Amino acid sequence: MELIDCREGVKLCLDVINYATAKDRKVILKNIKSNIWDIIMSNNSNSYLIILKLIHCVDDTILIDKFILKDMKQKMDKFL
Repeated sequence: MELIDCREGVKLCLDVINYATAKDRKVILKNIKSNIWDIIMSNNSNSYLIILKLIHCVDDTILIDKFILKDMKQKMDKFL
């Protein structure tokens, strides 16, 4: 989580996702599942790019829905 607090850390995360294989991206997604909302609400204005990059790069739409979109929807419902 410390990586997303600075611009260089976000760039590093984006590069890792870019060069990772499809299996590696799925593992990354599963590992940050519990931190999705923390990444979105981070103090760094660029941290949301990590989530967008994962949504763009991961081929498994069911996995994206399960790990990212459902959590975001639940949190957004609380705000509204």
